[in-house]
Amino acid sequence: MKKSIKKVMALVAICAMSFGTAFVINEKQTKEAQAWAGIGYLAAKKGASAEAGLAIGAIGAVQGSLHGAAWGAAFGGPVGFGVGLAVGL
Repeated sequence: MKKSIKKVMALVAICAMSFGTAFVINEKQTKEAQAWAGIGYLAAKKGASAEAGLAIGAIGAVQGSLHGAAWGAAFGGPVGFGVGLAVGL
């Protein structure tokens, strides 16, 4: 019984840390999203194709999700990695 309570408490602690970092990551991503939007705008203004704009957007989304996954893994292990990846998107 003690073993299962410890496992549940560990899972609760991991989730709490992951959700706590999600708020920090979310605030940073807002600025990153603006940066990626600015890069896409400048590329379009210089005459970039629609495919280039799509690539810029996809790179921005992947970068955000990997950043979230890295923070989640740092504070929550494998579960934090999954949560950070989802939050990063």
